[in-house]
Amino acid sequence: MSQALTNAIVFLIKTLFNLYLYVLIIRLLLQWFNARYHNPFSQFIVKLTQPLIKPLRRFLRVFHSVDTAVLFWLFIVSILKLYLVFVIQGQGIANFFAVLILACADIIWHLLNVLFFVVLAGAIISWIRPSQYSPLIEVVEVITEPILAPARRIIPPIAGFDLSPIVVLVLLQLLIILVVSPLQSFGVRLI
Repeated sequence: MSQALTNAIVFLIKTLFNLYLYVLIIRLLLQWFNARYHNPFSQFIVKLTQPLIKPLRRFLRVFHSVDTAVLFWLFIVSILKLYLVFVIQGQGIANFFAVLILACADIIWHLLNVLFFVVLAGAIISWIRPSQYSPLIEVVEVITEPILAPARRIIPPIAGFDLSPIVVLVLLQLLIILVVSPLQSFGVRLI
């Protein structure tokens, strides 16, 4: 197989699997932050994930507001993505423990990435403050408020400007550098 074709297939696999990882992470966050279930955006996410989640509900329950069925599928999707990429790139089947470590890093990176963009969207929305109700804006506010509240206690608004999103965005990037990068390096060394 040519290198260009291999790269194209890897790109498609990563894109499709990453999109579904984002959907699963958003579902996890919606449940964790108690977003309104009947919100149209919440319903959209539930309908996209329900075929995988529903069968596992008999075995895996919600534990301290963390849906273990969603966590299970996050790991399965991430592990499957990594294995497919390894095989297509000709690296063969990697050590399962290494893939598990890389899957953890992958899931944490996607989670922090989602939080980063939700906080960024929340900051932008706060500047323009649309007058009409939007289900997506409601979800953004439900997710960002508990994340921004501790930062607001440390740095209160200055002259009407809320700097807490900047603090949270910097902390999220630091978490990627301090947690995800070492996990990825450790996983790669084990392969």
